[in-house]
Amino acid sequence: SEERRAIAVQAAKNRWAKVRNKGRLPEAESDGVLFIGDVALDVYRLNDERRVISKKAMAAALGLKSQGGNAFMRSMSRKGIRSVFDEKLIEKIENPIYFKPLKGDLADGYDVEDLIEVCDSLIEARNKGNLHASQEFLGRQAEIIVRSAAKVGIIALVDEAVGYVDKRKDEYRQLFDKFIRKEF
Repeated sequence: SEERRAIAVQAAKNRWAKVRNKGRLPEAESDGVLFIGDVALDVYRLNDERRVISKKAMAAALGLKSQGGNAFMRSMSRKGIRSVFDEKLIEKIENPIYFKPLKGDLADGYDVEDLIEVCDSLIEARNKGNLHASQEFLGRQAEIIVRSAAKVGIIALVDEAVGYVDKRKDEYRQLFDKFIRKEF
């Protein structure tokens, strides 16, 4: 386990060495936790207005076991899954967003929209029979996320269109949780 830890530490150092100008990295203005069912996902809003989900959270959202998002990267590079990704999505997955979180060292993650693109691709892979039996759960989890996000999204769009602003901070999160549980 010590050897694995040393390898992981060196890999992290190598990854961060790729970041050319650490002083010009986007910074988190705020952070929070988004729940998908009982799974807590670290999310951020950066000072350049991007909304970001950590790589580790991407793995957790899909039900992958990961200590730093490595399971996400491994799973997304599998032949059957990757076969349905377009080049733009592959580029996004292979080049996460490096940023400074509110606390701690540098972090990496993805635009939150990338979660939906990955889910769409996993659903497509499942429908084409490209997922190995041990990966079927990815397709199911992806469908739960996409359906629930679509329901919350349409509610939010209608609220915005009619000028409705609810004073309850967590209304959309509560709705999302309700839809996730129903889909699950």
